[in-house]
Amino acid sequence: MTLIGIVFAAVVVAGIVLLVALYMSLLSSLYPETIRTDEVFYVRTNDLWILRVCRYRKERATGEPVLLVHGMGANQHNFTSPEDGCLVDYLAEKGYDCWTVDLRGSRSSEPPFERTRDDVCMEDFFREDLPAVIEHILKMTHYEKLHWVGHSMGGMLLYAYTLHHGGDSIASGTTLGSPLDFSDAHGKVPAFLLTAAEKFPTVSGNLIRGLIPILKTLHIGFVAFPVNQRNLPASLNAGHLINMLEDPLPLLMKQVRQWIVSRDYKLLDGNLDIASDIRNLPVPLFAFFAKKDPFINIERAKEWFGNINILDKKMVVCSKEEGYAEDYSHCDLAFSKNAAQEIFEPIQRWLATHECPIRASIEEEVKRFSASNITDDKRARILSGNAYAHITDSEDTAAELEDEHNDDDEAVAAPEPTPTATEVAKATIKKKAATKKKPAAKKKPTAKKKPAAKKKAATKKTADAEKEPAKKKSAAKKKSAAAKKKPAVKKKTVTPQTGAEEEGPSPEALQKANKEREERNTVFSELMASLSKPLDPES
Repeated sequence: MTLIGIVFAAVVVAGIVLLVALYMSLLSSLYPETIRTDEVFYVRTNDLWILRVCRYRKERATGEPVLLVHGMGANQHNFTSPEDGCLVDYLAEKGYDCWTVDLRGSRSSEPPFERTRDDVCMEDFFREDLPAVIEHILKMTHYEKLHWVGHSMGGMLLYAYTLHHGGDSIASGTTLGSPLDFSDAHGKVPAFLLTAAEKFPTVSGNLIRGLIPILKTLHIGFVAFPVNQRNLPASLNAGHLINMLEDPLPLLMKQVRQWIVSRDYKLLDGNLDIASDIRNLPVPLFAFFAKKDPFINIERAKEWFGNINILDKKMVVCSKEEGYAEDYSHCDLAFSKNAAQEIFEPIQRWLATHECPIRASIEEEVKRFSASNITDDKRARILSGNAYAHITDSEDTAAELEDEHNDDDEAVAAPEPTPTATEVAKATIKKKAATKKKPAAKKKPTAKKKPAAKKKAATKKTADAEKEPAKKKSAAKKKSAAAKKKPAVKKKTVTPQTGAEEEGPSPEALQKANKEREERNTVFSELMASLSKPLDPES
């Protein structure tokens, strides 16, 4: 009987495991994860973790950036669900540039070599993940600061980040149900649940996700997912809740268990004490608390909130006594049925009173190219096409210069007879005589207009030469070269030059130049001849 009992028990356990596996597979197929944006980035941290960062904005808007940081055991979907009823959609509709992140340990994150999600602790989030994400967002948006909205642990990370790094990159902070420490959770969170989450994170995560449809149908909340079921919107289904939950992180669960037992919440080996340092919080803070939140004692929250030295702060308690439709719990602060009026609108007003400055260089460029800086007369001139008239003039001038350049090339290409020493001497004497007779010719402005007339004549001759047959064209080139050779001497007599240039080159210099040109032409001819020969197969 004992053996039969053992076999029966094993069969029952195996059947239960199989049913659970089939059930979880069914949930995954019924509620797949969906990302409602095409702007998905993967940011690498300094310690080489890869994090998924999503951008939500309306029609490529360039509004102020808002970073939304999720809570413990969750991911970015607690800000993106349900569609048209979440904080991301509300702020994006108002023109804000919303950024969501999945911190390390989430399903979408990728650890580096020889690292796993079992190594993740609280310090990693504000020392590595968030600095990399903030740097990426500010680089992409060209703002100097951004707004921070955190739910639960996401708000606790705001405290740790700003106290550790400073608040230079944060324009404002908003927290939703973020406790100062874990002292209030003592006695409300069973120790065995934290131990099970630490030792069996995958089983614990699947168990919680598997219970979601049942608990939602029965309108029951539980300690691992504290929510007021009456406060949930009808559009929020079980799939939304399943996709926003992650498996517990073993090392983080160990830290939380120790903090709850010791009631001593310190980070960085005791060097960062949030409870005592919170008075020096360097950023404006808007804090939401829920009356039925099991992790926060409202009276204690009011006490520590009053100790914050910064004057730019605001605190609200979401309860019926304060005029809210329901007494909020911990999780429904992010997606209640009346969140648009009771949560999202106050957040948007808070953001509007704490503007994010644009980088100075980018702001100058925006003002420089802004359409509002264009006068009506200038806009009319642009639209009429008159503003581009100078382009046609430039094209005509460029065409004339090109024709002149072609004529000069033809003149240079034509073979020139080498002048003898006697001819050079005669030319030099003539130039001296002309210079002595007409010393004021250099100052006449009409002398500068002659090249333009010659340029048009040269252009006309070139056009006529192109229309003639090849034989006549070569003859025209020779005439053009001969005709341009004489004016070159006259041009030198009119243009102001130094005394050395007026004397002209010596016969020795001309002979040397001709010799170098002949040697260069000889080398070039030999090179072209060698290239035209067929290649030797053996070589």
